[in-house]
Amino acid sequence: MRSISRSSSVVLTTALFASLALPFPVLAAIEVSSDPPSFGDKIPALHYEYDKYTLVKTGISADDLQSMQKSLKDTSGNVEDLEKTVSEQQRTIEDLKRSNGSSSSSSGREIDELKRKVAEQDRELDNLKRTVEDLSRKVK
Repeated sequence: MRSISRSSSVVLTTALFASLALPFPVLAAIEVSSDPPSFGDKIPALHYEYDKYTLVKTGISADDLQSMQKSLKDTSGNVEDLEKTVSEQQRTIEDLKRSNGSSSSSSGREIDELKRKVAEQDRELDNLKRTVEDLSRKVK
């Protein structure tokens, strides 16, 4: 419910700024409403050019923003899960080192395998973090 009021306030603010920048005959084409966005509604943008602002269409819809927010939330949850898994595996590696020592060749192979898995998951975690940052920039 909070995002609906935020969306309507953004639309209202955008329309207000646009109305200040547009000449009077064009103002008749803009109507401000407090209704929530409908399916497929597009987000307008103010464009500054030659000492004037114009209201322009964007390819971003209200649904796109909601989808980006959901994706960002899901990806953030995945990143947190992977961080927990990596830290658990690092603890397991340290426990194996302490309990078995480095004399056993089989435990050495297990440790190397675990290190490889941790490094692989670190790379995946970095990729997910970059994805979250990209989505965060797109939402803003």
